[in-house]
Amino acid sequence: MINKTYDVTLKGCKLKGKVKVPPSKSLSHRALIAAGLSSGTSVIRNIVLSEDIKATMAAMKHFGATFDLLEEVENRCTYLISNHGAPMEDDGRAVEIFCNESGSTARFLIPFFHLIDRTVVFTGANSLAERPFDPYFDLFDAQGIAYTKSKRGLPLSVRGKLKAGRYEMVGNVSSQFITGLLYILPLLDGDSELVIKPPFESKGYVDLTLEVLSAFGIEIVQMSEHHFYVLGNQSYQSTDFTVEGDYSQAAFFMVANALGSEIELEGLSKDSKQADRIIDEMIKMAFGPANGPTHVPTFDVTDCPDLVPILSVLLALSSGNNEIVGGRRVRIKESDRIKAIASELTKMGASIDETPEGLIFSGVDSLSPAQVYAWNDHRIAMALAIASTCTKGETKILGADCVRKSYPDFWDVFIKLGGDAIVE
Repeated sequence: MINKTYDVTLKGCKLKGKVKVPPSKSLSHRALIAAGLSSGTSVIRNIVLSEDIKATMAAMKHFGATFDLLEEVENRCTYLISNHGAPMEDDGRAVEIFCNESGSTARFLIPFFHLIDRTVVFTGANSLAERPFDPYFDLFDAQGIAYTKSKRGLPLSVRGKLKAGRYEMVGNVSSQFITGLLYILPLLDGDSELVIKPPFESKGYVDLTLEVLSAFGIEIVQMSEHHFYVLGNQSYQSTDFTVEGDYSQAAFFMVANALGSEIELEGLSKDSKQADRIIDEMIKMAFGPANGPTHVPTFDVTDCPDLVPILSVLLALSSGNNEIVGGRRVRIKESDRIKAIASELTKMGASIDETPEGLIFSGVDSLSPAQVYAWNDHRIAMALAIASTCTKGETKILGADCVRKSYPDFWDVFIKLGGDAIVE
């Protein structure tokens, strides 16, 4: 893996071969956090050290977690994870937790300030500092928790103790806030209720949270779709957990196959609760069965926002008109992904119009090589790589190193599949 800034030049060609799909980043975060809170020693298998996952592991050390590498095979790591308790004595210094660019790290762990009897300062890099954290600020105000923040959010300094009781959380900003509370509420002294104000978006990610919490011995009673009852005074129990393959990463190769590549994917669970499994249905919607195209013009990404970049590549090359809707939150990811993917695919000859919450596509038969920019966004870079397989000539992706955030060996895999890529 190359550890510096670089560009990649691609000569359009189809891909062929086998890919062991990277482990789910969503499940990796959740399993590492739960293991880091557990008594005893957990074994967490199939971890890839992307920048986001490194951020979560580093952050959890501040809350007493230790990570010992047991085995590493082809960049897949197995860790022994224990918890030796967060530092409790106040030596007058704040605990600073750097979340890098990981929204999951920040939003999952901000409520964990409760575990440390000191001031905790959460910081981040680049676009993370600009992403919304208001649901937590509202919670702090309601409970009288002392905090200071920058104009938008991070750096955030917070100190205090959360109280068991009734919690209300908006459901249309990010499910990550809900996950953060579901992790900490079981540790409070007393039972709590968590009520989600509709609309409840990205519910599938909360389902993943509940699955992991259950695996680590935490009981959450779901009273209804929007209402959770959380027993207090619980403790996390160590376990042996294997992270399944990531559908959001597999989506890049699945779309490549739909566009003419021949890639065999290994490591996906057919019973997965990952919301991004829907990419398979979206491909069928875009191209229809083999005996004739059937177009469903509207693709709702409310519950699968990470699919927008690669779904855009698919729709740019499908016939007729199609539309992505429900993508309002996609504008506040690592980049404004709606603007970013529309801008770069247009450079390659796609016909795309932006809407406030999505994109409208007039399908074209092929794309043209161009110099494009990754917008410091891993999913934009990987989507453009797949788009390049439908061109003839050289496509140059500027800032292609951003794939480290989630898929550090993406370019190695791309080349092994026959992709003609030159790292510069």
